Amino acid sequence: MGSLPPQVPDGVSPGDWLADQDRYTVNAHIGSGSTSEVFRVRDLLLERALAMKVLRSARASRTELRDRFIAEARALARLQHPGILPVYDVGELPDGRPYYTMQEVLGENLEQVLHRRQQLREVTDSWPLSRLLAVFRQACSIVAFAHVRQVLHLDLQPVNLLVGEQDAVYVVDWGLTVDDGSRRAELVGTPAFLAPEQLDVGAPPLDARVDVYALGAVLYQIIAGQPPYTGSPDQVLDALRRAPPVALQTVAAG
Repeated sequence: MGSLPPQVPDGVSPGDWLADQDRYTVNAHIGSGSTSEVFRVRDLLLERALAMKVLRSARASRTELRDRFIAEARALARLQHPGILPVYDVGELPDGRPYYTMQEVLGENLEQVLHRRQQLREVTDSWPLSRLLAVFRQACSIVAFAHVRQVLHLDLQPVNLLVGEQDAVYVVDWGLTVDDGSRRAELVGTPAFLAPEQLDVGAPPLDARVDVYALGAVLYQIIAGQPPYTGSPDQVLDALRRAPPVALQTVAAG
């Protein structure tokens, strides 16, 4: 079995980390978020590389986070679309943390593309606005597919839009997903891409418009080079409550 990368939390050893040691080996750490870790694994039975998402142990004891994690896997399993990574397996590690495996995408997220585009002229030349808009249109189509099936994403932002080979786009990290019409009891999402109504916790149920707003904020960043609101999370939330963002044509002209 491959050794675990140093980023793996909790000091677990390779010998007891995976639920099925004869099925998977861990090759690399791909990324991490506030609630989960993602690893590149090898499926020994089917002889293919996959991504494995695992709930962090510090979060695994919280019932609502475990439920949300499983809800994400279930949502992905029923959203059969080329731009939504399919789930292959769901299970539990020996320490009780849930995991699921999914297709691995070789590429980069839109946040990385936009950052490099601002830093390097050659990236700007290889990523003209027309190419970025083509990526954005694909993302809109994927989200519309989910909306037709009454599923909201609730955390759309450039980092959750992956660009793979031949500019194939994937919308990822559906960890906050809810069925359209569900009521949220807490503020969730990324401040710079939140719709104003998401700040009103306990208000009428959210609907597809929150994702449409977030996509608009993504488009704003594509054109202006920055999200509609910038600053610390608290500063962004305060600005969102007070006034609309600066007009796009003003920021783009500057």
